[in-house]
Amino acid sequence: MKKFFFLPVFIFVAFSFLSCEDDSLNPLPEKVAGQYMKLDIKTRMMDVNDIANAEFSGTLSNPSGNVVKYELYVRRKDGDGILTGDYVLMQTITSFPYELRITPQMIADTYGLNLSDLRRSEVYTFFAYSYDAAGNKAGYINLARIIQVTGGMQQGYKFNTTLDIPFPVDAEVPYDNHQANP
Repeated sequence: MKKFFFLPVFIFVAFSFLSCEDDSLNPLPEKVAGQYMKLDIKTRMMDVNDIANAEFSGTLSNPSGNVVKYELYVRRKDGDGILTGDYVLMQTITSFPYELRITPQMIADTYGLNLSDLRRSEVYTFFAYSYDAAGNKAGYINLARIIQVTGGMQQGYKFNTTLDIPFPVDAEVPYDNHQANP
């Protein structure tokens, strides 16, 4: 009788080590290394009280190693929240890592304005595209949603800064410059 008890246990153990799964039917696509640009922001806001020395800065890097060109566009929103135009090409970058430095003068030049035309509380939204050696274009919309919404991923495709009075160095920053909305 004991033999009959061990027979089902032996069969169960034997079949538990076998798999009937066909790996070729896996619905997940093969992972392919895509284009990705990372922006490690150093200076978050441009100081309106020292506009001649104000800057938004950070290190732009190419962790994927396959980006050969990066185009950075800017769009200006005045202090009342009104868009003042479409995105305009501001800069093209071809070597990485790159110390990105954007000044109020650069923004004024991009829009054909005088520096004195820029006002406190203006928001500058940056949108970028990267290109690989074959000319394939990637942007914010091509990122996985988790990368779009997680500021810690430091995506370099959609971010912003303001021309305002900066927060004290030791203050907690109330927002993240990396934008999470499409």
